[in-house]
Amino acid sequence: MPITTLKTAIPTLLCGLLLSGAALGETVSAEQYPQREIEIVVPYPPGGATDTLARAVSQKLSERWNQAVVVDNRPGASGNIGASYVARDQGNPYKLLFGINLLVQAPALFDNLGYDVRTDLTPLSLVARSQSLFVATPGVPADSFEALVQQVLDHPGEYELGNYGMGTSAHIQGQSLNLQTGMDLLHVPYPGSAPLLNAILGEQVRLAIIDAASSRSHLDTGAFKVLAVTGSERLPTQPDVPTFKELGFEGMDAYGWFGVLAPAGIPDDVRDKLSEAISEIVQSEEVSSLLIRLGLIPVGNRSEAFAEVIEDDLQTWQNLVDETGISIR
Repeated sequence: MPITTLKTAIPTLLCGLLLSGAALGETVSAEQYPQREIEIVVPYPPGGATDTLARAVSQKLSERWNQAVVVDNRPGASGNIGASYVARDQGNPYKLLFGINLLVQAPALFDNLGYDVRTDLTPLSLVARSQSLFVATPGVPADSFEALVQQVLDHPGEYELGNYGMGTSAHIQGQSLNLQTGMDLLHVPYPGSAPLLNAILGEQVRLAIIDAASSRSHLDTGAFKVLAVTGSERLPTQPDVPTFKELGFEGMDAYGWFGVLAPAGIPDDVRDKLSEAISEIVQSEEVSSLLIRLGLIPVGNRSEAFAEVIEDDLQTWQNLVDETGISIR
């Protein structure tokens, strides 16, 4: 049986204290915060829009507080690995999540997530909203969504609809359009927006729902026609293109979004300090201009308002998944 001596006990104790960072974070006050490095978890690979925005926010937080703020990419399982990693560290305000609206879609799509967005995460600030475009390649004869519906109905089995992944907004909304119009568009998922965009540009897929941010540099090139957009308002860069809501379709006005969350149980005053800081960063001219250039809509709201968005969106996406019958469990 090993003998514990003072010499061996001290390193063990110190190691235990280092590993209990979350416990130390639980008692920190807003006046003291942050006392050490902050980790922002991005549940997707480097280089995408989520990663780009997270790094912009992390840089500004670091400058604001003169403290290191690092981005940690933890991709996998449609973002659920990174979300679970943050949600498990209850009470730790030094580990944040830079998430997207899949957080409010996942409960309707997956079993055994390992976390509950309502009870295991604390909303801090909604950074930006995003819209998606329904596009057609130049060879498609229809120049409006109404004309496209008739074209597809007249030629059953001939058209496919690309999207940027199983269980994404584009997948769910595409299936909803099939049901509402009677079209039989074949669902063709791609592993992200970049591969989908390449498929559209190469005319490997003739119809697609793609996010505005990914397609922004091609909107005025004639590479594809934009027939309709999601969201409750028209896209500022495409003012002549109607929303699906204007065209009379239901379930198409929900926005995609990017937001920052913390584990549940962090002190209220620290939550408010983080929420205020992120809101002010997003609303700054430098960051808001970046978001607009990326084809996004800057928001920068506070914790309570973000929580209301999450609650509303949970119901919206649950209804859509139920109606379409999509299952990727």
